[in-house]
Amino acid sequence: MCKLTLQVIQLVEVLAPPLLPPVKFNYTDLDLSSASLNPSPVVARPPPEPATDYAVIDFAATSAAAQAGRDHVRLRENLTRTASVATGNSQQP
Repeated sequence: MCKLTLQVIQLVEVLAPPLLPPVKFNYTDLDLSSASLNPSPVVARPPPEPATDYAVIDFAATSAAAQAGRDHVRLRENLTRTASVATGNSQQP
């Protein structure tokens, strides 16, 4: 019978939840004897600045515009050369 009691005690020790450390509270003493009954004035804060709007860059459109600019320059150079040859004002290096 003693052996049975020993086994029950061991089972309770295994199933018992672990003990948590004690919780500590830190309090401070406040001396409010010199506090006035009048609340402090409310200080108005300046309104927040408006949010900044950021531009969204369309990389496909930017690339297409750059290509169009390069094509335009190349076309003008070709037209200038063609006009020079037609008028006989060809430049020799």
